[in-house]
Amino acid sequence: MQQNPPGPGVSTWQEPTMQLDGVEYILVPNDVNFSLNVDSSTPVPFLLYALYFGQDITSDSLYDFLVDKLMPDDVYQRKFASRLVFYGPEPWPRLKPGFHVGFQTWGVHVHHQAYVRGNREVASGPYVFFQRRVWQPWRVYNDHKATFMCTFKPKHGKLDCPTPGTGGRVIVPSRCYYTKTARQPFAGMRIGVQDNIDIAGHKTTLDNDRALPELLPAAAHVRCLHFLLSAGAIIVGKLKHLTFTYPEAPAVGSLTGQFDHRDGRPQAPRVFGSGSAAAICLYDWLDFSLGSDSKWSFISSHGANDLFANYYIARGSLPMPAVYNGCHAMRPTTDIVKAKGVIAQFPDFSMPSFLCRDISQFSKMISVSVGRPCRLREHFIEDRIEILCPSDYLSTANDEETRVTNQFIHGLEIAFKTDRSVISIANRWKEDMPDGIENNEIAAYLKTTGIYPFIRDSKEVSTALGGNDRAESSLSNPRPASEMLAKLDIIKSISEEKLAECIRRCEVYRGWLLSKIFEADSKEKLKVMVIPGVEGKAHHSGEPEPLDDLLSGYASANMSAILQAPELAAVGM
Repeated sequence: MQQNPPGPGVSTWQEPTMQLDGVEYILVPNDVNFSLNVDSSTPVPFLLYALYFGQDITSDSLYDFLVDKLMPDDVYQRKFASRLVFYGPEPWPRLKPGFHVGFQTWGVHVHHQAYVRGNREVASGPYVFFQRRVWQPWRVYNDHKATFMCTFKPKHGKLDCPTPGTGGRVIVPSRCYYTKTARQPFAGMRIGVQDNIDIAGHKTTLDNDRALPELLPAAAHVRCLHFLLSAGAIIVGKLKHLTFTYPEAPAVGSLTGQFDHRDGRPQAPRVFGSGSAAAICLYDWLDFSLGSDSKWSFISSHGANDLFANYYIARGSLPMPAVYNGCHAMRPTTDIVKAKGVIAQFPDFSMPSFLCRDISQFSKMISVSVGRPCRLREHFIEDRIEILCPSDYLSTANDEETRVTNQFIHGLEIAFKTDRSVISIANRWKEDMPDGIENNEIAAYLKTTGIYPFIRDSKEVSTALGGNDRAESSLSNPRPASEMLAKLDIIKSISEEKLAECIRRCEVYRGWLLSKIFEADSKEKLKVMVIPGVEGKAHHSGEPEPLDDLLSGYASANMSAILQAPELAAVGM
């Protein structure tokens, strides 16, 4: 069973609901309907066991169904199994003696049993018979930390659009209805989508649904989302960029929006993606979220989306929310996942990216999102992986982080059957001098290539949200946060010439890293680098660590941005 993308608007259709042992369900019509000989004036929960032709019902088959399908399912409860309905193509089910023991082993007792003959394709799992038809019970969860902008019903538009500062309901189907296959590896997986990513039929509002009523719904899914849905994933709602799980700038007027809807002026949040990361951290019923990574350390201001004027993000928009919320994040190689349909801080750089709790899912996510299998090498030889550990960043000023990082590296050494290679980026730069002897100190060379030269003061902001095919929204007199005001003099002092020089230096640094440190063209080996998620003291110079929002281009957090390389934020490994 595959969920169709929900349509626009809040539906007038009132869905029936049911309570079972304190759990709330919303009932969704099942595609296959049949009749049961029961009073259906009130909801009747039952467990359906679908049969194929010639199948015997044994204790072992029911035991396997219970353990493999029902026990991992958060929608199923034991009361569903008190009424067991067999559904199959034969006149009568082939019941073997003692078949019920498979359930009784786990304390599940069947009080009523029925057989329905039919040849339609229907999944085994929990259902409800109500008002003479069959329904799917979708479990209701409360978004108690208000991470969702809006949540969806299947085929019937929006479920909830909570007011600022409040959480709504999220509904999820039974995992029993879905079977993962080679064509649908994500069948039944529940995803949230950040509200700067297009979902067909819905507005992309940057957390500002009420402030911009003139916006038109997106005409199509972003490409990677189309692939994920084709692989069987289910969108449960749109996630906010911001939540209280990451510190907010005190100047923010509305805690759930990018723009203050009272006067139409931009706010100044510290970090994007915290809503996506918080939802993954908080809710085990959500499998992964789709966000975007907008680290822009070397992108010129004229390449930025004006909707984000005077915004700044500390150390990237995906890894840090993952670190602070305790989940994993993956930013693919630049341009490998198409970004059309993503409203980005910098359209030329921002990438659709992923957050989840299971780090093993990332390779599958990337392959599905690209639309084909992804390989780093045509012929991959495991023992030719080299683990680079830059002494410039390791160890860190945080002893516990250093311990966990070393533990993670040790695990890589065991997995790849190799030893770590300790290198010094600063020393190698000084040896190679890729930009002349006068620029042989890398820390000084990259000092001005950090984040602040590229966040420029905007006097006038007027843009079409998401492209020319959408309604225009004019925003004048943007209001920077108090923390940003102190840096405006620095920002205004950056001339176009200085800006061009910063970008040139980043390109030199990128070319040198790829050719000399990572040897990216080598067919004999593959190099991976481990860097800390939170900046430690730089050992090469003894200077104090830069402020979070004034990161040098030499900071480890900027490396993947400059390299345009994939980055994996592994938390608590």
